[in-house]
Amino acid sequence: MLLERDLTILPFENTFNLLGINILLGVLSFFAAQNMLAGLILNFIAIFIMIMQFIVNKNKLEKSSKKILINTCDELLVKVEKLESSVGLSLERIS
Repeated sequence: MLLERDLTILPFENTFNLLGINILLGVLSFFAAQNMLAGLILNFIAIFIMIMQFIVNKNKLEKSSKKILINTCDELLVKVEKLESSVGLSLERIS
């Protein structure tokens, strides 16, 4: 599910989210190894947390990445137009 999304749109936020999930799973697995009954309960809690994380944030990244991509493209077009007007070149003559 994570491989279908472009995680480079918000690299620091996505890195810390994935790091937090991994640390939480590591802590829960450490305590699960200490006691079998606690391990059973903690494993279900960890699976529930992972499932809820993916369900709640399913469309959040797609929506934000589309807005960022559109804004980036608009800013690039403005820069190209400014360069064309200041230098007097057009993209047709360059290519």
